[in-house]
Amino acid sequence: VRGIFPDASELQFISTGLTDEAMKRVVTAAQVAHAPVIIGVDPAYSGVDDAVIYLRQGLHSKVLWTGNKTTDDLIMAKRIAEFEDQYQADAVFIDYGYGTGLKSVGDNWGRNWTLIMFGSGTADPEMGNKRGEMYKSARDALKLGAQLDSQDLADELSAPEYKVRLKDSRKILQDKDEVKELLGRSPNNADAYVLTYA
Repeated sequence: VRGIFPDASELQFISTGLTDEAMKRVVTAAQVAHAPVIIGVDPAYSGVDDAVIYLRQGLHSKVLWTGNKTTDDLIMAKRIAEFEDQYQADAVFIDYGYGTGLKSVGDNWGRNWTLIMFGSGTADPEMGNKRGEMYKSARDALKLGAQLDSQDLADELSAPEYKVRLKDSRKILQDKDEVKELLGRSPNNADAYVLTYA
């Protein structure tokens, strides 16, 4: 059952209106041929949550792979490396959470993959951490005409609300576990997608 979120809840960080419009757009690979190719990886640990690999080039994006992540980092790392080579990616960003093993394998193969800590600091004066900074960049791209390739991704991007932190007036997005409870699944599509903005 799709969760229907309000078009412009005061606390909704990325409005459903923005994601609905993005779902209707078509941005071809030819239109963004000039832009760097970025791959984002949310390597969910084995279990009920799927691991997701997203590709973004400018305003164009598509899911490359989704499925159960094996506990064997070599298999997942090989998959990432194959996509990196196939699409001649300029950068690969991996969620630090379960990505350290993948990074180690990539290092051994001479890959220049970057681990991203969602809870780390940010230079963005509006947001409270790196996660918020990436979601904000994704929101800005949607306003500029980015397209989205799946309803699951659209719903996951629109799900988190935000609050303003009292000590410094920065915005903090709703905790991932709360979003998971709201959606009935982990927002791994959204996390992989926003990692392309790291």
